[in-house]
Amino acid sequence: NDQGQTVGSGTDIWGNLFALSGDDSLGALANNAAAWDVNNSGTVAGVRYINGQAYAVTWDESGEHILAGAGSAALGINDLGQVTGMSGNGRAFLTDLGGGLLDLGVMGGGDWAAGRAVNESGTVAGYGTQNGMLKGFRWTEGGGFSTLGTLGGKNSYGMDLNEAGVVVGHAQLASGYLHASIWTGLQAVDLGTLRGPNSYAYGINNDGAVELLAASYGRSPNHLWVNDGTGKFANRSVASGYAYDQRLDWSDNQSAMCWCKFHRSDTGCANVPEIGRAHV
Repeated sequence: NDQGQTVGSGTDIWGNLFALSGDDSLGALANNAAAWDVNNSGTVAGVRYINGQAYAVTWDESGEHILAGAGSAALGINDLGQVTGMSGNGRAFLTDLGGGLLDLGVMGGGDWAAGRAVNESGTVAGYGTQNGMLKGFRWTEGGGFSTLGTLGGKNSYGMDLNEAGVVVGHAQLASGYLHASIWTGLQAVDLGTLRGPNSYAYGINNDGAVELLAASYGRSPNHLWVNDGTGKFANRSVASGYAYDQRLDWSDNQSAMCWCKFHRSDTGCANVPEIGRAHV
């Protein structure tokens, strides 16, 4: 979120699953759980597993709140506290401002749908089944489901949207590969790849730029690539100061520390400190 709070999930050495939340480092939010999104008030949306069943939940300062029945998942939350996700019967849902659960249903020709993100206007992005394929969607209160197009393949996935209703995600080419895509309407615009066959977009901000962090392993810096929406990426790492390290000894670079932990004999690794704790 805007305060730098990060959420996610992880396991301990015994394989137990934990929802994680934190600022500069992650701590356990709940056990047998996974966190998917957080708003600017610090409310977290996710899943809690109880007796082997998944339940859509939120966590805030007052504790844990179960939103729906068994088999459900909370996947996105906006700054008004509205949550979207999937109910136990495989239908997309959106909570209203009073906390009630609105059944959004499924797309025509489909039997399953999940909301992945919701903006402050209550517009939902997600994906579900349609005529035997997986298709991304944009849902609005006045128009219902609108199917997001592909890049010549069968499937598309809506993963996030901004306040203008611009959706990002990934769409399939005729070759079967997936490319990060953006939809201002219903037609997919190919955002390209970073020299590989596949790419995926998971977030978009309100200036319309799809931002992609490419993590380089070994003794190389991380890079922040920003897409202008036309398929052209520009490396903004230096300008943004984000996850970029120009120190020749890499002594404060997380990628270098990870590499040198297992390759201590490599040239230069003698000056790279051991990893103290994981950061995100």
